[in-house]
Amino acid sequence: MSYLRLLLIFITSCCWANDTHISGDYTWDLQGNPVGGEKQGFAQAGCLTLLATVDLDHYCHLKDTSFVISGIYRSGINLSSVYINNVMWASQIFGGETWWLCKLYLQKEFCNKRLTLQVGRLNMGELFAYSPLYDFYVNSGINDFIFNLSENVFFHDTPYATWGAYLLANLTPQHSVSLGAFNANENVAKNSSHGCNFQFTSTQGLAWFSQYTFQPPKSYLPGHYSVGTYYYTGVFGKLQGGNVRGNWGWYLMADQTIYKIDDDRKITPFVNFCYAPIAYNQMPYFTCAGIVFEGPFAQRPKDFGAIGFGYGSFSSALRAVQRMGISPEFGNLPQNFEAMIEITYAFQVNKCFVLQPDIQYIIEPNGYKDIENALVLGVQLDATF
Repeated sequence: MSYLRLLLIFITSCCWANDTHISGDYTWDLQGNPVGGEKQGFAQAGCLTLLATVDLDHYCHLKDTSFVISGIYRSGINLSSVYINNVMWASQIFGGETWWLCKLYLQKEFCNKRLTLQVGRLNMGELFAYSPLYDFYVNSGINDFIFNLSENVFFHDTPYATWGAYLLANLTPQHSVSLGAFNANENVAKNSSHGCNFQFTSTQGLAWFSQYTFQPPKSYLPGHYSVGTYYYTGVFGKLQGGNVRGNWGWYLMADQTIYKIDDDRKITPFVNFCYAPIAYNQMPYFTCAGIVFEGPFAQRPKDFGAIGFGYGSFSSALRAVQRMGISPEFGNLPQNFEAMIEITYAFQVNKCFVLQPDIQYIIEPNGYKDIENALVLGVQLDATF
């Protein structure tokens, strides 16, 4: 716990420093499933985030260099695991219910800020296979990176962080390339470590990521079109027995504004898809799509509404093992697919507070036909400071 005390002392001291930006956010999800799932129930989950960004030019005369540190506190109950038994969690903010030291890295910008380098403890899911549009949703099937990555390999976001290096190169205003290398150590996600497992040992080797993104010229409506790849150097178990060295996959992402009044009021659909080899990945196929309405009413330009759909297909190799019953680890009920539909609307009550009613429908929870489709009703409360 000494690391956590040092974190709190550091963030507190930063509040009194010049050239330091401090921000905080608290998100609270209240949800219930009145219909479907293994049983009906109610759950709540909360997440407190504190973030400090220190400009090192002021302290060390390091131009365009900053130090970033964040702390997280999570609490609550997972509606999906306790009551529904599905994999696309109804609340994305659940996971790691304790205090965490999260981000801890140096950032340096080069070449008139066309190159950005980050080195330290990083959140992989904020750097690759991610779009800010995904944050408008509550369910983890859409929020906040392509879902099946974390089902197949160690790929994470808040509150987990791991050693890594990330480089963003803005080649032109329309073309950018991202490269990343991360220590794939599943042990950093153990609650008992509180984010303070600084070892360089790994359980899945070194994770290499690359992503290319194209943005239309400014004379067109905004959009992003990305293709990404990843490769993990570790040893992975095949679903039907045996091992294989290395695990890989690729993904596509696209979003395109189709109607825009101003920066606050626009309509943007999006879609993504991710593939991984069937033989040693439990969910080799995943796709989601949605449409986000920002500022749908002139009288409420800061509100937003969103509709989304997610679909994940379990591996045919996994189903074969389950039918034969040769691996108790996976059970004996074949898993086919899980899908979800989400409809949400957020009211910007004031500058700092958002009230977001949310409806979800979970189809074939956990891929099992014997679990009734679940209706999830809830509200997300978010306060920034």
